[in-house]
Amino acid sequence: MQRSLLGKWIVVLWGCFCCCATYGQQSSTAELEKKYKTAISKKNFKQAAEIALELGNRYESQRQFAQAIDAFTNAIAAARKIDNTALLARSYEELGSAYALSSRREVVRTINNLQQAFEYYQLLNNTEGERGAARVRFKQGLAYYDAGKFREAQVRLQEALELASEIGYNDIQAQSRTYLNRLQSSLEPPTASRTSPATVSAVATEAAAVTEEARKLEAEIADLQNRLRDSIRLQEAEKQKLRMSLLIKEREQARIQQDLARTEASLQQAKEILRLKEETIAAQQKTTQAILAAAAALSLLLIAALFFMIRIRQANRKLKAQKLQIEAQAKELQAEKAKSEALLLNILPREIAEELKEKKQATPRYYKMVTVLFCDFKGFTEYTERHSAAEVVKELNECFSAFDDICTRYNLEKIKTIGDAYMCAGGIPQPNTTNAADAVLAGLAMQEFMQKRNYQKRLKGEPYLELRVGIHTGPVLAGVVGKKKFAYDIWGNTVNIAARMESTCEPGKINISEATYMHIKDRFYCRYRGEIEAKGIGKMDMYFVEEVVG
Repeated sequence: MQRSLLGKWIVVLWGCFCCCATYGQQSSTAELEKKYKTAISKKNFKQAAEIALELGNRYESQRQFAQAIDAFTNAIAAARKIDNTALLARSYEELGSAYALSSRREVVRTINNLQQAFEYYQLLNNTEGERGAARVRFKQGLAYYDAGKFREAQVRLQEALELASEIGYNDIQAQSRTYLNRLQSSLEPPTASRTSPATVSAVATEAAAVTEEARKLEAEIADLQNRLRDSIRLQEAEKQKLRMSLLIKEREQARIQQDLARTEASLQQAKEILRLKEETIAAQQKTTQAILAAAAALSLLLIAALFFMIRIRQANRKLKAQKLQIEAQAKELQAEKAKSEALLLNILPREIAEELKEKKQATPRYYKMVTVLFCDFKGFTEYTERHSAAEVVKELNECFSAFDDICTRYNLEKIKTIGDAYMCAGGIPQPNTTNAADAVLAGLAMQEFMQKRNYQKRLKGEPYLELRVGIHTGPVLAGVVGKKKFAYDIWGNTVNIAARMESTCEPGKINISEATYMHIKDRFYCRYRGEIEAKGIGKMDMYFVEEVVG
Protein backbone atom coordinates (compact mmCIF):
# COMPACT_ATOMS: atom_id res chain seq x y z
CA MET A 1 0.00 0.00 0.00
CA GLN A 2 2.77 2.39 0.98
CA ARG A 3 4.69 1.62 -2.23
CA SER A 4 1.58 2.20 -4.32
CA LEU A 5 0.94 5.62 -2.75
CA LEU A 6 4.51 6.69 -3.30
CA GLY A 7 4.28 5.61 -6.90
CA LYS A 8 1.16 7.72 -7.36
CA TRP A 9 2.92 10.77 -5.89
CA ILE A 10 5.81 10.27 -8.32
CA VAL A 11 3.42 10.09 -11.26
CA VAL A 12 1.59 13.24 -10.09
CA LEU A 13 4.80 15.22 -9.58
CA TRP A 14 6.25 14.01 -12.90
CA GLY A 15 3.04 15.04 -14.62
CA CYS A 16 3.29 18.53 -13.14
CA PHE A 17 6.91 18.78 -14.23
CA CYS A 18 6.08 17.63 -17.74
CA CYS A 19 3.16 20.08 -18.04
CA CYS A 20 5.43 22.95 -17.06
CA ALA A 21 8.04 21.85 -19.57
CA THR A 22 5.54 21.17 -22.37
CA TYR A 23 5.11 24.84 -23.25
CA GLY A 24 8.83 25.18 -23.99
CA GLN A 25 8.96 21.88 -25.88
CA GLN A 26 5.99 22.33 -28.24
CA SER A 27 7.92 24.61 -30.51
CA SER A 28 10.93 22.24 -30.25
CA THR A 29 8.90 19.20 -31.42
CA ALA A 30 7.47 21.18 -34.34
CA GLU A 31 10.95 22.32 -35.35
CA LEU A 32 12.25 18.75 -35.06
CA GLU A 33 9.38 17.46 -37.23
CA LYS A 34 10.30 20.06 -39.85
CA LYS A 35 14.03 19.17 -39.65
CA TYR A 36 13.20 15.46 -39.97
CA LYS A 37 11.15 16.04 -43.14
CA THR A 38 13.91 18.22 -44.61
CA ALA A 39 16.55 15.55 -43.93
CA ILE A 40 14.36 12.88 -45.55
CA SER A 41 13.75 15.04 -48.63
CA LYS A 42 17.53 15.56 -48.97
CA LYS A 43 18.10 11.79 -48.41
CA ASN A 44 20.34 12.55 -45.42
CA PHE A 45 19.14 9.39 -43.64
CA LYS A 46 21.70 9.47 -40.82
CA GLN A 47 20.63 12.97 -39.77
CA ALA A 48 16.97 11.97 -40.20
CA ALA A 49 17.43 8.96 -37.88
CA GLU A 50 19.13 11.07 -35.19
CA ILE A 51 16.42 13.76 -35.39
CA ALA A 52 13.68 11.08 -35.18
CA LEU A 53 15.34 9.65 -32.03
CA GLU A 54 15.46 13.09 -30.42
CA LEU A 55 11.85 13.74 -31.43
CA GLY A 56 10.73 10.40 -29.94
CA ASN A 57 12.46 11.23 -26.66
CA ARG A 58 10.65 14.63 -26.58
CA TYR A 59 7.26 12.97 -27.14
CA GLU A 60 8.08 10.32 -24.54
CA SER A 61 8.96 13.01 -21.97
CA GLN A 62 5.51 14.55 -22.66
CA ARG A 63 3.92 11.09 -22.25
CA GLN A 64 2.71 11.16 -25.84
CA PHE A 65 3.68 7.54 -26.36
CA ALA A 66 1.85 6.96 -29.66
CA GLN A 67 3.77 9.84 -31.26
CA ALA A 68 6.98 8.61 -29.64
CA ILE A 69 6.43 5.11 -31.09
CA ASP A 70 5.89 6.62 -34.57
CA ALA A 71 9.07 8.71 -34.24
CA PHE A 72 11.20 5.70 -33.16
CA THR A 73 9.72 3.65 -36.03
CA ASN A 74 10.76 6.42 -38.45
CA ALA A 75 14.26 6.36 -36.94
CA ILE A 76 14.49 2.61 -37.63
CA ALA A 77 13.39 3.10 -41.25
CA ALA A 78 15.98 5.87 -41.84
CA ALA A 79 18.78 3.85 -40.18
CA ARG A 80 17.93 0.85 -42.38
CA LYS A 81 18.43 2.98 -45.51
CA ILE A 82 22.12 3.38 -44.64
CA ASP A 83 22.50 0.11 -42.68
CA ASN A 84 23.81 1.98 -39.60
CA THR A 85 24.10 -0.68 -36.86
CA ALA A 86 24.56 1.78 -33.97
CA LEU A 87 21.48 3.83 -34.94
CA LEU A 88 19.42 0.68 -35.45
CA ALA A 89 20.36 -0.59 -31.97
CA ARG A 90 19.43 2.74 -30.30
CA SER A 91 16.18 3.02 -32.28
CA TYR A 92 14.99 -0.49 -31.40
CA GLU A 93 15.90 0.07 -27.72
CA GLU A 94 13.93 3.34 -27.58
CA LEU A 95 10.96 1.75 -29.39
CA GLY A 96 10.90 -1.14 -26.89
CA SER A 97 11.02 1.32 -24.00
CA ALA A 98 8.16 3.35 -25.52
CA TYR A 99 5.96 0.24 -25.78
CA ALA A 100 6.80 -0.58 -22.13
CA LEU A 101 5.76 2.92 -20.97
CA SER A 102 2.56 3.12 -23.09
CA SER A 103 -0.80 2.68 -21.43
CA ARG A 104 -1.36 -0.69 -23.13
CA ARG A 105 1.87 -2.17 -21.76
CA GLU A 106 2.51 -4.26 -24.89
CA VAL A 107 4.90 -6.81 -23.42
CA VAL A 108 5.42 -8.89 -26.58
CA ARG A 109 6.37 -5.86 -28.70
CA THR A 110 8.54 -4.57 -25.87
CA ILE A 111 10.46 -7.85 -25.64
CA ASN A 112 10.76 -8.29 -29.43
CA ASN A 113 12.07 -4.76 -30.07
CA LEU A 114 14.50 -5.00 -27.16
CA GLN A 115 15.72 -8.34 -28.55
CA GLN A 116 16.37 -6.67 -31.92
CA ALA A 117 18.30 -3.94 -30.12
CA PHE A 118 20.34 -6.58 -28.22
CA GLU A 119 21.35 -8.32 -31.48
CA TYR A 120 22.44 -5.04 -33.13
CA TYR A 121 24.42 -4.00 -30.02
CA GLN A 122 26.30 -7.32 -30.19
CA LEU A 123 27.29 -6.55 -33.80
CA LEU A 124 29.04 -3.31 -32.75
CA ASN A 125 31.93 -5.07 -30.93
CA ASN A 126 32.82 -1.99 -28.88
CA THR A 127 32.14 -0.45 -25.46
CA GLU A 128 28.90 1.16 -26.62
CA GLY A 129 27.69 -2.23 -27.85
CA GLU A 130 28.60 -3.99 -24.59
CA ARG A 131 26.89 -1.36 -22.40
CA GLY A 132 23.86 -1.34 -24.70
CA ALA A 133 23.55 -5.14 -24.60
CA ALA A 134 23.65 -5.14 -20.75
CA ARG A 135 21.11 -2.30 -20.58
CA VAL A 136 18.70 -4.02 -23.01
CA ARG A 137 18.85 -7.31 -21.10
CA PHE A 138 18.00 -5.40 -17.92
CA LYS A 139 14.99 -3.75 -19.63
CA GLN A 140 13.79 -7.15 -20.88
CA GLY A 141 14.01 -8.45 -17.34
CA LEU A 142 11.87 -5.53 -16.09
CA ALA A 143 9.30 -6.16 -18.86
CA TYR A 144 8.99 -9.81 -17.86
CA TYR A 145 8.85 -8.75 -14.20
CA ASP A 146 5.96 -6.33 -14.84
CA ALA A 147 4.16 -9.07 -16.81
CA GLY A 148 4.47 -11.47 -13.86
CA LYS A 149 6.80 -13.83 -15.74
CA PHE A 150 9.30 -14.12 -12.93
CA ARG A 151 11.31 -17.07 -14.30
CA GLU A 152 11.97 -15.27 -17.63
CA ALA A 153 12.67 -12.07 -15.71
CA GLN A 154 15.20 -13.86 -13.51
CA VAL A 155 17.06 -15.26 -16.59
CA ARG A 156 17.27 -11.85 -18.29
CA LEU A 157 18.27 -9.99 -15.12
CA GLN A 158 20.95 -12.57 -14.34
CA GLU A 159 22.33 -12.17 -17.88
CA ALA A 160 22.25 -8.37 -17.51
CA LEU A 161 24.16 -8.66 -14.22
CA GLU A 162 26.86 -10.83 -15.83
CA LEU A 163 27.26 -8.52 -18.85
CA ALA A 164 27.42 -5.41 -16.64
CA SER A 165 29.96 -7.06 -14.30
CA GLU A 166 32.27 -7.87 -17.22
CA ILE A 167 32.50 -4.21 -18.32
CA GLY A 168 32.06 -2.47 -14.92
CA TYR A 169 28.61 -1.02 -15.68
CA ASN A 170 27.84 -0.25 -12.01
CA ASP A 171 24.35 1.22 -12.42
CA ILE A 172 22.99 -1.84 -14.25
CA GLN A 173 24.82 -4.14 -11.79
CA ALA A 174 23.16 -2.52 -8.79
CA GLN A 175 19.67 -2.45 -10.29
CA SER A 176 19.95 -6.04 -11.57
CA ARG A 177 20.93 -7.26 -8.08
CA THR A 178 18.01 -5.37 -6.49
CA TYR A 179 15.42 -6.98 -8.76
CA LEU A 180 17.07 -10.41 -8.56
CA ASN A 181 16.82 -10.21 -4.75
CA ARG A 182 13.12 -9.39 -5.04
CA LEU A 183 12.59 -12.24 -7.50
CA GLN A 184 14.49 -14.60 -5.21
CA SER A 185 12.16 -13.85 -2.34
CA SER A 186 9.12 -14.14 -4.64
CA LEU A 187 10.23 -17.49 -6.10
CA GLU A 188 11.27 -19.12 -2.77
CA PRO A 189 8.75 -21.79 -1.58
CA PRO A 190 6.76 -20.92 1.61
CA THR A 191 7.95 -22.41 4.95
CA ALA A 192 5.91 -24.91 7.00
CA SER A 193 5.02 -22.50 9.82
CA ARG A 194 3.92 -18.82 9.53
CA THR A 195 5.33 -18.02 12.94
CA SER A 196 8.71 -19.60 12.51
CA PRO A 197 11.82 -17.50 13.19
CA ALA A 198 12.73 -17.70 9.47
CA THR A 199 9.37 -16.24 8.50
CA VAL A 200 9.75 -13.48 11.04
CA SER A 201 13.24 -12.73 9.68
CA ALA A 202 11.98 -12.68 6.10
CA VAL A 203 9.14 -10.35 7.02
CA ALA A 204 11.57 -8.07 8.83
CA THR A 205 13.88 -8.07 5.83
CA GLU A 206 10.99 -7.24 3.50
CA ALA A 207 9.86 -4.48 5.83
CA ALA A 208 13.36 -3.03 5.91
CA ALA A 209 13.50 -3.21 2.10
CA VAL A 210 10.12 -1.46 1.83
CA THR A 211 11.29 1.22 4.28
CA GLU A 212 14.50 1.71 2.30
CA GLU A 213 12.54 1.94 -0.95
CA ALA A 214 10.15 4.46 0.61
CA ARG A 215 13.14 6.52 1.69
CA LYS A 216 14.52 6.40 -1.83
CA LEU A 217 11.15 7.39 -3.23
CA GLU A 218 10.96 10.32 -0.82
CA ALA A 219 14.41 11.41 -1.99
CA GLU A 220 13.28 11.10 -5.61
CA ILE A 221 10.18 13.21 -4.82
CA ALA A 222 12.37 15.86 -3.22
CA ASP A 223 14.65 15.77 -6.25
CA LEU A 224 11.68 16.14 -8.61
CA GLN A 225 10.39 19.06 -6.56
CA ASN A 226 13.78 20.76 -6.78
CA ARG A 227 13.89 20.14 -10.53
CA LEU A 228 10.36 21.54 -10.84
CA ARG A 229 11.36 24.70 -8.96
CA ASP A 230 14.49 25.00 -11.11
CA SER A 231 12.38 24.63 -14.24
CA ILE A 232 9.95 27.33 -13.06
CA ARG A 233 12.88 29.65 -12.28
CA LEU A 234 14.37 28.98 -15.71
CA GLN A 235 11.03 29.73 -17.35
CA GLU A 236 10.71 32.96 -15.36
CA ALA A 237 14.24 33.93 -16.37
CA GLU A 238 13.38 33.11 -19.99
CA LYS A 239 10.27 35.30 -19.78
CA GLN A 240 12.37 38.12 -18.34
CA LYS A 241 14.80 37.74 -21.22
CA LEU A 242 11.91 37.86 -23.67
CA ARG A 243 10.55 41.05 -22.09
CA MET A 244 14.01 42.65 -22.24
CA SER A 245 14.39 41.51 -25.82
CA LEU A 246 11.02 43.07 -26.74
CA LEU A 247 11.99 46.33 -25.03
CA ILE A 248 15.29 46.43 -26.90
CA LYS A 249 13.49 45.71 -30.17
CA GLU A 250 11.01 48.55 -29.53
CA ARG A 251 13.86 50.98 -28.87
CA GLU A 252 15.66 49.74 -31.95
CA GLN A 253 12.50 50.22 -34.00
CA ALA A 254 12.14 53.83 -32.78
CA ARG A 255 15.77 54.51 -33.67
CA ILE A 256 15.22 53.01 -37.11
CA GLN A 257 12.18 55.28 -37.66
CA GLN A 258 14.30 58.31 -36.83
CA ASP A 259 17.03 57.14 -39.17
CA LEU A 260 14.44 56.62 -41.91
CA ALA A 261 13.18 60.18 -41.53
CA ARG A 262 16.70 61.58 -41.76
CA THR A 263 17.39 59.31 -44.70
CA GLU A 264 14.32 60.54 -46.59
CA ALA A 265 15.47 64.16 -46.21
CA SER A 266 18.92 63.22 -47.43
CA LEU A 267 17.35 61.39 -50.35
CA GLN A 268 15.47 64.46 -51.44
CA GLN A 269 18.66 66.50 -51.42
CA ALA A 270 20.47 63.71 -53.25
CA LYS A 271 17.73 63.59 -55.90
CA GLU A 272 18.13 67.29 -56.63
CA ILE A 273 21.89 66.99 -56.86
CA LEU A 274 21.47 63.92 -59.04
CA ARG A 275 19.14 65.81 -61.41
CA LEU A 276 21.73 68.56 -61.87
CA LYS A 277 24.46 66.02 -62.41
CA GLU A 278 22.37 64.16 -64.96
CA GLU A 279 21.86 67.32 -67.00
CA THR A 280 25.61 67.99 -66.92
CA ILE A 281 26.39 64.39 -67.80
CA ALA A 282 23.87 64.45 -70.69
CA ALA A 283 25.68 67.41 -72.22
CA GLN A 284 29.04 65.73 -71.71
CA GLN A 285 27.76 62.49 -73.15
CA LYS A 286 26.84 64.10 -76.46
CA THR A 287 30.39 65.36 -76.85
CA THR A 288 31.85 62.09 -75.65
CA GLN A 289 29.68 60.05 -78.01
CA ALA A 290 30.91 62.02 -80.99
CA ILE A 291 34.52 61.48 -79.90
CA LEU A 292 33.90 57.79 -79.21
CA ALA A 293 32.25 57.30 -82.59
CA ALA A 294 35.30 58.76 -84.35
CA ALA A 295 37.65 56.72 -82.17
CA ALA A 296 35.62 53.57 -82.78
CA ALA A 297 35.76 54.04 -86.54
CA LEU A 298 39.51 54.60 -86.42
CA SER A 299 39.94 51.60 -84.14
CA LEU A 300 37.93 49.40 -86.48
CA LEU A 301 40.14 50.46 -89.38
CA LEU A 302 43.30 49.73 -87.40
CA ILE A 303 41.92 46.37 -86.23
CA ALA A 304 40.93 45.44 -89.77
CA ALA A 305 44.38 46.38 -91.08
CA LEU A 306 46.07 44.44 -88.28
CA PHE A 307 43.79 41.46 -88.89
CA PHE A 308 44.63 41.37 -92.60
CA MET A 309 48.35 41.67 -91.87
CA ILE A 310 48.16 38.77 -89.44
CA ARG A 311 46.16 36.69 -91.94
CA ILE A 312 48.69 37.43 -94.69
CA ARG A 313 51.59 36.41 -92.42
CA GLN A 314 49.76 33.26 -91.40
CA ALA A 315 49.04 32.45 -95.05
CA ASN A 316 52.71 33.00 -95.96
CA ARG A 317 53.87 30.76 -93.12
CA LYS A 318 51.34 28.14 -94.15
CA LEU A 319 52.44 28.28 -97.78
CA LYS A 320 56.08 28.03 -96.75
CA ALA A 321 55.32 25.01 -94.56
CA GLN A 322 53.33 23.41 -97.40
CA LYS A 323 56.20 24.07 -99.81
CA LEU A 324 58.68 22.43 -97.44
CA GLN A 325 56.31 19.51 -96.98
CA ILE A 326 55.85 19.11 -100.75
CA GLU A 327 59.64 19.24 -101.28
CA ALA A 328 60.13 16.60 -98.57
CA GLN A 329 57.44 14.42 -100.14
CA ALA A 330 59.03 14.89 -103.57
CA LYS A 331 62.38 13.75 -102.16
CA GLU A 332 60.73 10.74 -100.58
CA LEU A 333 58.94 9.91 -103.84
CA GLN A 334 62.21 10.29 -105.76
CA ALA A 335 63.97 7.97 -103.31
CA GLU A 336 61.14 5.43 -103.56
CA LYS A 337 61.19 5.71 -107.34
CA ALA A 338 64.94 5.05 -107.35
CA LYS A 339 64.43 2.03 -105.12
CA SER A 340 61.65 0.73 -107.38
CA GLU A 341 63.77 1.21 -110.51
CA ALA A 342 66.75 -0.50 -108.89
CA LEU A 343 64.52 -3.40 -107.86
CA LEU A 344 63.02 -3.60 -111.35
CA LEU A 345 66.49 -3.54 -112.96
CA ASN A 346 67.54 -6.30 -110.60
CA ILE A 347 64.71 -8.43 -111.97
CA LEU A 348 64.60 -7.40 -115.64
CA PRO A 349 67.10 -6.15 -118.23
CA ARG A 350 67.25 -2.35 -118.51
CA GLU A 351 65.75 -2.24 -122.04
CA ILE A 352 62.82 -4.46 -120.98
CA ALA A 353 62.27 -2.46 -117.77
CA GLU A 354 62.16 0.84 -119.72
CA GLU A 355 59.67 -0.65 -122.17
CA LEU A 356 57.45 -1.85 -119.31
CA LYS A 357 57.46 1.62 -117.69
CA GLU A 358 56.61 3.35 -120.98
CA LYS A 359 54.16 0.90 -122.57
CA LYS A 360 52.99 -1.07 -119.50
CA GLN A 361 54.00 -4.25 -121.38
CA ALA A 362 57.06 -5.84 -123.03
CA THR A 363 56.85 -7.09 -126.63
CA PRO A 364 58.34 -10.61 -127.10
CA ARG A 365 61.41 -10.60 -129.39
CA TYR A 366 62.98 -13.17 -131.67
CA TYR A 367 66.81 -13.44 -131.65
CA LYS A 368 68.65 -15.35 -134.39
CA MET A 369 71.91 -15.89 -132.43
CA VAL A 370 71.89 -16.41 -128.67
CA THR A 371 74.23 -18.55 -126.60
CA VAL A 372 72.56 -20.31 -123.62
CA LEU A 373 74.64 -21.56 -120.65
CA PHE A 374 73.31 -24.19 -118.22
CA CYS A 375 75.19 -25.44 -115.17
CA ASP A 376 74.42 -27.57 -112.12
CA PHE A 377 76.20 -29.55 -109.39
CA LYS A 378 76.96 -33.27 -109.43
CA GLY A 379 75.78 -35.14 -106.33
CA PHE A 380 73.67 -32.22 -105.10
CA THR A 381 70.91 -34.54 -103.81
CA GLU A 382 73.38 -36.48 -101.63
CA TYR A 383 74.86 -33.18 -100.43
CA THR A 384 71.44 -31.94 -99.24
CA GLU A 385 70.85 -35.17 -97.35
CA ARG A 386 74.11 -34.76 -95.36
CA HIS A 387 73.70 -31.05 -94.61
CA SER A 388 71.09 -28.82 -92.97
CA ALA A 389 68.82 -26.60 -95.02
CA ALA A 390 70.68 -23.50 -93.81
CA GLU A 391 74.01 -24.94 -94.91
CA VAL A 392 72.64 -25.92 -98.35
CA VAL A 393 71.13 -22.47 -98.94
CA LYS A 394 74.35 -20.80 -97.80
CA GLU A 395 76.41 -22.90 -100.25
CA LEU A 396 74.10 -22.15 -103.19
CA ASN A 397 73.95 -18.44 -102.34
CA GLU A 398 77.75 -18.11 -102.31
CA CYS A 399 78.15 -20.00 -105.62
CA PHE A 400 75.28 -18.29 -107.45
CA SER A 401 76.38 -14.83 -106.22
CA ALA A 402 79.80 -15.48 -107.75
CA PHE A 403 78.12 -16.65 -110.99
CA ASP A 404 76.08 -13.37 -111.03
CA ASP A 405 79.30 -11.37 -110.90
CA ILE A 406 80.82 -13.50 -113.70
CA CYS A 407 77.72 -12.95 -115.90
CA THR A 408 78.02 -9.21 -115.43
CA ARG A 409 81.72 -9.33 -116.27
CA TYR A 410 81.14 -11.20 -119.58
CA ASN A 411 77.96 -9.36 -120.66
CA LEU A 412 75.61 -12.29 -120.02
CA GLU A 413 71.99 -11.94 -118.81
CA LYS A 414 71.01 -14.13 -115.88
CA ILE A 415 67.70 -15.82 -116.70
CA LYS A 416 66.80 -17.89 -113.61
CA THR A 417 67.82 -20.60 -111.16
CA ILE A 418 65.93 -23.86 -110.67
CA GLY A 419 67.08 -25.79 -107.62
CA ASP A 420 70.84 -26.25 -108.10
CA ALA A 421 70.65 -25.34 -111.82
CA TYR A 422 71.79 -21.89 -113.03
CA MET A 423 70.78 -20.52 -116.45
CA CYS A 424 72.15 -17.45 -118.30
CA ALA A 425 72.41 -16.29 -121.90
CA GLY A 426 74.48 -13.99 -124.12
CA GLY A 427 73.26 -11.88 -127.04
CA ILE A 428 70.09 -10.66 -125.28
CA PRO A 429 68.41 -8.28 -124.88
CA GLN A 430 71.00 -6.43 -127.05
CA PRO A 431 72.11 -8.68 -129.95
CA ASN A 432 75.84 -9.16 -130.57
CA THR A 433 78.23 -11.52 -132.41
CA THR A 434 80.50 -12.28 -129.46
CA ASN A 435 77.92 -14.02 -127.26
CA ALA A 436 79.31 -17.55 -127.96
CA ALA A 437 82.82 -16.59 -126.83
CA ASP A 438 81.42 -14.58 -123.91
CA ALA A 439 79.46 -17.62 -122.68
CA VAL A 440 82.52 -19.93 -122.96
CA LEU A 441 84.70 -17.43 -121.07
CA ALA A 442 82.01 -17.21 -118.37
CA GLY A 443 81.90 -21.04 -118.17
CA LEU A 444 85.70 -21.20 -117.73
CA ALA A 445 85.51 -18.51 -115.00
CA MET A 446 82.78 -20.49 -113.19
CA GLN A 447 84.84 -23.68 -113.30
CA GLU A 448 87.91 -21.78 -112.08
CA PHE A 449 85.88 -20.36 -109.15
CA MET A 450 84.62 -23.84 -108.22
CA GLN A 451 88.10 -25.43 -108.47
CA LYS A 452 89.59 -22.86 -106.08
CA ARG A 453 86.64 -23.27 -103.70
CA ASN A 454 86.84 -27.07 -103.76
CA TYR A 455 90.61 -26.94 -103.16
CA GLN A 456 90.03 -24.95 -99.97
CA LYS A 457 87.30 -27.39 -98.89
CA ARG A 458 89.55 -30.41 -99.50
CA LEU A 459 92.24 -28.84 -97.33
CA LYS A 460 89.67 -28.53 -94.52
CA GLY A 461 88.31 -32.02 -95.11
CA GLU A 462 84.88 -30.69 -96.01
CA PRO A 463 82.59 -32.16 -98.70
CA TYR A 464 82.39 -30.15 -101.93
CA LEU A 465 80.32 -29.88 -105.09
CA GLU A 466 81.56 -30.32 -108.70
CA LEU A 467 80.16 -28.14 -111.49
CA ARG A 468 78.94 -29.27 -114.92
CA VAL A 469 78.51 -26.62 -117.65
CA GLY A 470 76.60 -27.02 -120.96
CA ILE A 471 76.52 -24.38 -123.75
CA HIS A 472 74.63 -24.18 -127.08
CA THR A 473 74.17 -21.36 -129.63
CA GLY A 474 71.01 -20.80 -131.70
CA PRO A 475 67.78 -18.78 -132.08
CA VAL A 476 65.43 -18.07 -129.12
CA LEU A 477 62.25 -16.16 -128.31
CA ALA A 478 62.56 -13.80 -125.26
CA GLY A 479 60.00 -11.82 -123.27
CA VAL A 480 58.22 -11.13 -119.96
CA VAL A 481 55.30 -13.32 -118.82
CA GLY A 482 52.71 -13.07 -116.03
CA LYS A 483 51.04 -10.23 -114.10
CA LYS A 484 52.76 -10.71 -110.73
CA LYS A 485 56.47 -11.21 -110.00
CA PHE A 486 57.62 -10.36 -113.53
CA ALA A 487 60.24 -12.74 -114.93
CA TYR A 488 62.33 -12.33 -118.09
CA ASP A 489 62.59 -15.71 -119.80
CA ILE A 490 63.65 -17.35 -123.09
CA TRP A 491 62.09 -20.21 -125.06
CA GLY A 492 62.99 -22.43 -127.98
CA ASN A 493 64.87 -25.59 -128.94
CA THR A 494 68.16 -23.79 -128.23
CA VAL A 495 67.28 -23.79 -124.50
CA ASN A 496 66.52 -27.54 -124.57
CA ILE A 497 69.78 -28.38 -126.37
CA ALA A 498 71.80 -26.28 -123.87
CA ALA A 499 70.15 -28.25 -121.03
CA ARG A 500 71.13 -31.52 -122.77
CA MET A 501 74.72 -30.26 -123.13
CA GLU A 502 74.82 -29.76 -119.35
CA SER A 503 73.22 -33.13 -118.47
CA THR A 504 75.71 -35.04 -120.69
CA CYS A 505 78.71 -33.11 -119.34
CA GLU A 506 81.32 -34.51 -116.96
CA PRO A 507 82.03 -32.81 -113.60
CA GLY A 508 84.57 -29.99 -113.87
CA LYS A 509 84.12 -29.73 -117.66
CA ILE A 510 82.44 -27.39 -120.16
CA ASN A 511 80.42 -29.31 -122.79
CA ILE A 512 79.49 -27.35 -125.96
CA SER A 513 77.50 -28.17 -129.10
CA GLU A 514 78.91 -28.11 -132.64
CA ALA A 515 76.99 -24.87 -133.31
CA THR A 516 78.84 -23.14 -130.48
CA TYR A 517 82.13 -24.76 -131.52
CA MET A 518 81.86 -23.27 -135.00
CA HIS A 519 81.71 -19.76 -133.48
CA ILE A 520 84.66 -20.18 -131.03
CA LYS A 521 87.03 -22.70 -132.62
CA ASP A 522 89.59 -20.06 -133.51
CA ARG A 523 89.81 -18.73 -129.93
CA PHE A 524 89.69 -21.90 -127.75
CA TYR A 525 91.28 -25.35 -127.74
CA CYS A 526 88.46 -27.91 -127.79
CA ARG A 527 88.49 -31.72 -127.59
CA TYR A 528 86.02 -33.55 -129.80
CA ARG A 529 83.94 -36.10 -127.86
CA GLY A 530 82.19 -37.68 -130.84
CA GLU A 531 78.49 -38.19 -131.39
CA ILE A 532 76.67 -38.55 -128.07
CA GLU A 533 73.01 -39.35 -127.52
CA ALA A 534 71.00 -36.33 -126.22
CA LYS A 535 67.73 -37.30 -124.58
CA GLY A 536 64.73 -36.34 -126.72
CA ILE A 537 66.98 -34.94 -129.48
CA GLY A 538 69.20 -37.74 -130.77
CA LYS A 539 72.94 -38.03 -131.42
CA MET A 540 74.86 -34.77 -131.50
CA ASP A 541 78.52 -33.79 -131.98
CA MET A 542 79.87 -32.49 -128.65
CA TYR A 543 83.16 -30.84 -127.54
CA PHE A 544 84.94 -30.21 -124.21
CA VAL A 545 86.48 -26.73 -123.99
CA GLU A 546 90.03 -27.09 -122.72
CA GLU A 547 91.53 -23.59 -122.67
CA VAL A 548 91.89 -20.26 -124.46
CA VAL A 549 94.18 -20.14 -127.50
CA GLY A 550 97.37 -18.14 -126.94
